Amino acid sequence: MIRLSNQLSTCNLRTAAPWWFVQGFLVGVVPAVLLWLAGCEPEQTVPPPGAPARLQKSVDAPAPAPEPRTDLDRLWRAVCIVESGGDPRAWNARERAAGIAQITPICLADCNRIVGHKRWTLDDRWSVSEARQMFELYLRFYAPSGPVERWARIWHGGPRGDSKTATEPYWAKVRRHL
Repeated sequence: MIRLSNQLSTCNLRTAAPWWFVQGFLVGVVPAVLLWLAGCEPEQTVPPPGAPARLQKSVDAPAPAPEPRTDLDRLWRAVCIVESGGDPRAWNARERAAGIAQITPICLADCNRIVGHKRWTLDDRWSVSEARQMFELYLRFYAPSGPVERWARIWHGGPRGDSKTATEPYWAKVRRHL
């Protein structure tokens, strides 16, 4: 058992930091970092506000291996942190990007075009396991052998994203999380 000093036990978080900061940090950042360190992908159990009604069931993701086995596994984890902070319920209204990998409707349509039929729907972007499948399909189609930098820049900038200078800052962010 850990005994706190009198000074620490009387600390009031409402006066030490703004409540919205403490709440946001404890609810958003801490769980994502802990899951990433443990090598787990978070499960989506509650759909985000405004999600379609048919998402009311929970979507479980298979737990990955404790340590990333491939460059694509390492990139997946880094992209999830950069794109959504590891939150499978993340939503970007401006781009209509959804889920842990922030998949846009255009990217989803491209994935369906690659497989030759309507394999995924917009709702599938909220599923961690489905998002991972789309991520891998998209990158392996446009850059079958990588390398990691090319994959990251294509994920952010589209099929020719690796040749766009606008994707260089994104690569720098992702590289910090590899």
